[in-house]
Amino acid sequence: MSAFAGRSFTVLGGTGFVGGHVAAHLRAQGAQVRAVGRDWSSVLEAPLGHVVFAAGLTADFRQRPLDAIEAHVVRLAELLRRGRYDSLLYVSSTRLYAKAPTGDEGAPVPVDVNDAADLYAASKLAGESLCMAMKRSEVRVARLSNLFGPPAAGGRGMPPGTFLASVLASAREARAVRLETSWDSAKDFADAADAAAVLAQIAIGGRHRLYNVASGVAVDNRGIAALLAEHFGATVAVAADAPRQTFPPIAVDRIRAEFALVPASLPQRFARLVAAFGDAAPALPPKEPRA
Repeated sequence: MSAFAGRSFTVLGGTGFVGGHVAAHLRAQGAQVRAVGRDWSSVLEAPLGHVVFAAGLTADFRQRPLDAIEAHVVRLAELLRRGRYDSLLYVSSTRLYAKAPTGDEGAPVPVDVNDAADLYAASKLAGESLCMAMKRSEVRVARLSNLFGPPAAGGRGMPPGTFLASVLASAREARAVRLETSWDSAKDFADAADAAAVLAQIAIGGRHRLYNVASGVAVDNRGIAALLAEHFGATVAVAADAPRQTFPPIAVDRIRAEFALVPASLPQRFARLVAAFGDAAPALPPKEPRA
């Protein structure tokens, strides 16, 4: 019998891309799942069981800074203060390592208040700090890598405007992609379904309070270009004077040792990703792809 069978879960952000995959995985394992979207009006009125806090903003945080703080910090604080839960897993991001010396869970995470792009990291870091301040072993944090995959049942697809959704749409619809970062810019991309399985395990019994959930494999823009050329026949160009954007390698030793599962990397699953979208490719966003 599954370790999740009969357990009660509340997935906040459960109608989104990340939360949708978590909710779908839990249901497949026999759990009772309440997937909560944007309406939190009655969330704190009843016992929540195990909570996966996957609500938040991604690509549009720059245009909606107050909403980002509301989603990542204010609602979390209210949940920690008033919620009745068996465990709580706060889904954060490996974007926090952008200016860090290493990508392991113990690395210091610098944030520059003069850099508007750091608002996302600052808000997630504040949420993490709240969780750690609770001094409760059942309150945990997972820093999630850039996820890819088709939407899960009941969930949305990859957020429009994010890097991978944008380049996939451009490659399919225009057979041409323009990148705003240099050829050697690189990110860690992880399979959403695999990541959901790891998040579920962490939620019910992770031995640590902080985890990276990633593939451990960085793919640079040259690698992305090769995949797009192979599967779409697309040409890829880089903007003049494009900046270099890289992250330190994201450590996955903790999830590998504890759960014996590491999400697959983008090159391993790219053909499956393309096939899964079929004619329903991500909609082409109105702006150029951002890395």
